[in-house]
Amino acid sequence: MKSFDLTSLDKLDLSAAAGEPAEPTGKPQMLKLTDIIEDPGQPRKIFDQQEMDELTANIKRRKVKSPISVKPKNADGKYIINFGHRRYRASIAAGLLDIPAFIDEDFKSRDQIAENLNRADLKPFELADAIVREIANGTSPAELAAEYGKSKAWISQFVSIAEAPAFLREAAHKFSDSTVVYQIIGAHKKTPAAIEEFVASAEFVSRGTFTAFLKPPEPASTPAPAESTSDTSTPAAAAGAGQQQHHDGSLSAPPVLTGAAAGPAKTNAGPVRKPESAGSSTGAAKSAGTMETASDLLENLYTKHAAGDAIETILAGYESAELDAIGKPLVKLAKQGNSTTDNDFYSVLVEHLKNGTFASEGVGLYRMSAFVHGKIVNKVAAPAQIVEGVMRTAGRFVRQ
Repeated sequence: MKSFDLTSLDKLDLSAAAGEPAEPTGKPQMLKLTDIIEDPGQPRKIFDQQEMDELTANIKRRKVKSPISVKPKNADGKYIINFGHRRYRASIAAGLLDIPAFIDEDFKSRDQIAENLNRADLKPFELADAIVREIANGTSPAELAAEYGKSKAWISQFVSIAEAPAFLREAAHKFSDSTVVYQIIGAHKKTPAAIEEFVASAEFVSRGTFTAFLKPPEPASTPAPAESTSDTSTPAAAAGAGQQQHHDGSLSAPPVLTGAAAGPAKTNAGPVRKPESAGSSTGAAKSAGTMETASDLLENLYTKHAAGDAIETILAGYESAELDAIGKPLVKLAKQGNSTTDNDFYSVLVEHLKNGTFASEGVGLYRMSAFVHGKIVNKVAAPAQIVEGVMRTAGRFVRQ
């Protein structure tokens, strides 16, 4: 008869099965998800649904590889999350019952902010090179897509980025968005000189700044003549009659409007905007002939961001003057962050948190993000351009 070695049972921990709280050991432990709750005071307020879906798919396939951090059980018998709210939510969505976790007794609320401040996401070219190495080692693009919870097109995009022209690699520090790198690669094939000049002159390249670069300037319109009998015998007079005079002296006829579009000429025409309700970012204030304050606009911006709207969609709803008004106070904070020494950076940040200038949500989060953004990019963009960068930095603050 075979004998069984049962000595290993001496090391078996039955405390979890018995309902006893796990003790801090310095090593990750498997905790029941039902015994864990989120920290209501955590900085993260914005959960991007697409990112959460991708994380859920990855966890469903590979489980949680990086343990979360929790406080010891409270009086209600629950572990409160320090770090790892996204992994916690995705694990529940993936149908898991437990999750690896460290129990940390020495934890302060500002550690959550420091954790996110110290995290540096992989830049587009770093990720592209890593993906290409995996493919070179024998992993197929389809396998990588399944592994990362991404589409095959996403993998193909990074393969293209890895093959980008040298001028883009030299400017790699200017990019944090892989999509805009991919777009610039395509645009460079059509107008290489213009694209290279744009990248060389830009301090930081985002989708917003690249879209603004691609958008042609709006032609200055001229009022229609008071009388139809005006003299059009000269190029200048013809231009005044509704035609456009170009720098080379040539003329082109104005677009013909028909039906409901025909009517009084509009000056400085821009893109068509949907009618805005009284509760929108601009409708009520501008209908009264006034401009909302920068603080009001910033609060409205955060509300839409926290609701999960895409940054590009949010920014498209604001006019240049509004983005400029939002950006001016953010530029000041970015300049302060940029000029603060490395030794003083965290102490200044904490002081702003204590006096209420910075916060983990709302306008205070954007102020703090501007301060950090100025330090990260090492250069400060114009007011209207800095807004997108600050919003993306805010997302990094609360990403766990």
